[in-house]
Amino acid sequence: MAVARFVAATMLLFAEQTAGAGYHMGKLCRGHACTDTNFPILDYMPNERKCVCRAHPCWEDSGKVHYCNSPKHPFLHFHYKVDRSLI
Repeated sequence: MAVARFVAATMLLFAEQTAGAGYHMGKLCRGHACTDTNFPILDYMPNERKCVCRAHPCWEDSGKVHYCNSPKHPFLHFHYKVDRSLI
C-alpha cells in the first residue's frame, strides 16, 4: 500500500510540474503562434528573452530524420538530457 501511495504521489508531482511548465510558457509567449509547418514548436529562449518557433528536433538528429508512419504510433515524441542533447 505504501508503494502505491508513493507511485501515485510521484505521478501527481510530475503532472503538476509539467502543467506548470506549460502555464509558464503560456505566460511568456502569450500571443505568439507557430504557423509555418516547418517550424511548429513554440519555444522560449531565456538568454534572448524571446519566443521562437523551432523545427521538431527529431527531424534533424545528427543527420537522421525520424518519422512516424504507424497508425498505432502517429506522433513523434522526444526528451532532452540535462545537457540539452536529444534522447
